[in-house]
Amino acid sequence: MSTRQKTHRKNRLSKSDYLAGIQCAKQLWLRFNEPNTIELETGADQDALFEQGRRVGELARTYHLGGTIIDFPYYAVDERLSATTSGVTQKRPYVVTSKPANEK
Repeated sequence: MSTRQKTHRKNRLSKSDYLAGIQCAKQLWLRFNEPNTIELETGADQDALFEQGRRVGELARTYHLGGTIIDFPYYAVDERLSATTSGVTQKRPYVVTSKPANEK
């Protein structure tokens, strides 16, 4: 089963976008201009890797308690920055995101 990116139009360049653009300029263009194109669909293998990364993140947080989890979608940049600043200001042991940049 394949999945597609969200339909909203991006207005900021993420680290994932930047890295994709280094590898393939067309992919970067598609991410910003045609985010629903079939070329950006992920397959079962890629989805399994995303799920594995999510599980590793959850397991890691059980070993390191007391951190601040930033639980906003990747496109909510202002909210993520504010929450990160708050976590750092409070001198939390670490600050993590709860979802990968490619969340569905």
